[in-house]
Order: sequence, then structure tokens, then C-alpha cells
Amino acid sequence: MAIYESVGERHLASNTLHNLARAHAANGQVVGALRCFERVDALGIGPPSGVDLVDRASVFLSAGLLEEAEDAAARARQAAVLGSSADWHPIACMILAQALEALGDSTAAIEPAREAMELFERQERPNLRDLAEAVELRCLATDRRGPDVADRTSATAARLAEWGAGTDALTLLLGVARRSIDEDQVRSQLDAALTVDAAGVESELLHAEAAARRAVLDGDIDTMASLVHAAFASLDEWRQTIGSTELQAGVSRQGVHLADVGIGVAVERRDADAALDMIEQ
Repeated sequence: MAIYESVGERHLASNTLHNLARAHAANGQVVGALRCFERVDALGIGPPSGVDLVDRASVFLSAGLLEEAEDAAARARQAAVLGSSADWHPIACMILAQALEALGDSTAAIEPAREAMELFERQERPNLRDLAEAVELRCLATDRRGPDVADRTSATAARLAEWGAGTDALTLLLGVARRSIDEDQVRSQLDAALTVDAAGVESELLHAEAAARRAVLDGDIDTMASLVHAAFASLDEWRQTIGSTELQAGVSRQGVHLADVGIGVAVERRDADAALDMIEQ
């Protein structure tokens, strides 16, 4: 890479840096990936290609740089529309939808999510279509529109779990359950989440949240508090063993929803000490 730069082979240097950025991103080293992108920009060889923008959008999303992720994904989507059909076009749409959802604009996220679903369907990539549909369903639940959201959520989550995307199935079920106002549907989604087979600390937090929310519905506040504290203790232990601060940050975001369960109950019961404890967590 340095050799390419020293002899003026800027395009070769750019390709090498992009490959290195992908390797960093795959290992959870978001900062390393971002530094590679900065070096690419410093080469001054022109705007990044569509596929490079998709890579950047993915890294930005992982790092929680949501506005940057939205911008890169939107530019990649536009490049695909203006150019020839590309495999990365629906991925750009899906990342754009995910970024908009995370930014709180669920209404705007629905359209690119549906575009991704349609394109993945054409490309015969059913697994990725399921991931895009999960984004659409969470956004529909946020906007409280779509009478078939509950049924579609159950079917999509089942497919995700079947092909090994257990964490994505959990994220869908919990994402819809958090927004639902129908208690029976919430129970059904939480019960489904508790049966999903998924490993890893992120899935552990999601399972704990499902169990805690189920305990709240059953009026078992002591069990809820115990589940939340145990999950945070496990998260603290995990933080001490993982070296990547980027991975820590990504997983820790899941803990926010878990703490919300305890905060909501504490506020409802006017228990200031319990609320402060959850806020500290």
C-alpha cells in the first residue's frame, strides 16, 4: 500500500485500502476501517464508487454514525439508479432504511426497505429479503399501520431463525413488541422470542429483555429486576474480556432497551431509587 502510494499508483493504493477497510470492518475494528477510508479520500482520485459507498455506509452504521451512514447509502442508491443494475443496489437500500430507522424516521425508512425487498426478490436472495422485511415491519409497527404486521412478524422471524439469523429474529420480535399496544400480540411476540435459538452477548441481552418484559406483563416485578441486573452483570463481564471498543459500543446499545424496561416500571411505581439505578446502568 505504501509502495503503491510512493510510486504514484493511487488507484492500486485505493483498492488495497478498501480491502483493508473491509477486513477491519469484518473484525469489528470500525476505527481502523474509518482511517482507511480517510486515506482513500486523501489520495484524491475522485468520488468513491457505488460499492465503496456501500462499504462505508455499513461501517458508519456499525459505528453508530447514523447521518454519515444515511448519506453514504443514499449516494450509493442513487449511483445504482443512474448506472446499470448491481448486486449492491438492494444492500444500499437496506442500509439506508436501517439508518433512517435508527435516526427515528420510520416513515421515510419504509420506502427504501420495500425497494430492497423487491430487488432481493428479483435477485432470488430470500435471506436478505427477510432482513429487509424485518426493517419494514419494525417501521410499520412504529407508525402503527398495517393490520397484518403481527402475523407477518411471526412468519418473518421464524424464517430468520430457521436459516440461522437468530439475533435478527430477536431484534425483529422485540422491535415490534416494544411498539405494540395490543397486549396479546406483545405476549405472543415475547413468547416467540424466548424460543429463538441464538448465541452471543447481543442475543443474551435480547433474550433477557424478552423475559423481563414478559415478567412485567405477569406482574412479577422482582423477577424483572433480577433479570435486568443479571444481564447487566454479564454485559460488564463481557466488556472486560473483549478488546474492540467498537464491538463494545455496538452491543451496549442493545442494553439501552433492557434498561428502559426497568426505568418504565420504576417510574410507574414512583420508585426513584430503582429508576436512578436503571438510568445508571
